[in-house]
Amino acid sequence: FSVLRSLTLVAFLNAVGTMSAWGASTTVTAEFSPDPANPMTNEFKNTTVNAGYCRYFPYVCVANGFFSLHLGPNSAANATIQAHHTDPRKGAMFKIPTDWRTLEVTNTTTGEKEPLDVRISGFSVNQVFPVPAGDISGPGGHETMWTGGAWRYAPDPCRGNYTQMNWARTYMAYWHFPENTGVCAKQARFDIPDFRYQEMSFTYELRTPNPLGMSTGDYIGAINYTVGPGADFDFGDVMIPSDPLSTINFRLKVQHHLKVEIPPGGNKIELVPQGGWQAWLNHGRRPTRLFRDQTFHMSASSRFKMQLECQYAAPG
Repeated sequence: FSVLRSLTLVAFLNAVGTMSAWGASTTVTAEFSPDPANPMTNEFKNTTVNAGYCRYFPYVCVANGFFSLHLGPNSAANATIQAHHTDPRKGAMFKIPTDWRTLEVTNTTTGEKEPLDVRISGFSVNQVFPVPAGDISGPGGHETMWTGGAWRYAPDPCRGNYTQMNWARTYMAYWHFPENTGVCAKQARFDIPDFRYQEMSFTYELRTPNPLGMSTGDYIGAINYTVGPGADFDFGDVMIPSDPLSTINFRLKVQHHLKVEIPPGGNKIELVPQGGWQAWLNHGRRPTRLFRDQTFHMSASSRFKMQLECQYAAPG
């Protein structure tokens, strides 16, 4: 994509999709319509409706270029998270697919295919405790539940401290994952029974093809991610997701412009000989050619094809 202008769309995937026995799915939409005032602009506009984190904190997402949608499945602990555990897989950990992956989007009319790159760039959950946090960790509540402070303080190599939302039994926060980040995990300072994640969501980045080189139409594609221990989305050995598969569907819309400008009266052209008709009228000299020059202006945001044909067809 070095020759293409890339578009970064950072978004949280939220509950736009559906749940089924075959996995959760969600849809990302983007469109391109050229701007005559900026003819070299070749960026798609994200038209995906926000939900989840960005629905709660739209100002945070606008400032950081985030969009949010739900991942789909929830996750529940299959055992009590032990205080001061030394194995990250026995506590609250996340390993997500932060590497760039390529899929193809296909024009539904022409069959043309274009590459689209995607990477997952962050993750957010709403933690749910069986009792108020203070009943587990004492007066500190959420602030002392984990080593390193509350959930909003992301452990290295992740980045955190974004705006969060918490109540007595819940805590929602977001961690950002730089490219090719490994595991980010928090160590519990107290035993946590019956721990759950709800509203799991993730951010993504896209590197889109150059829309100026694409034909008008709808382009669709999809990418599948596995969810669970050792999968693309890995939450350790204790937090088990309710669905092992998540699919992101992509729909890109390209709408090019073609404009033809003809001066007033230019739609009717009179063909005349060189110097007019006087030579014919006065001397009967047959003109060698009939012609007329007519200027018109044509602009287009993509390649196009022209044909010239006569109003009345004649053999040969």
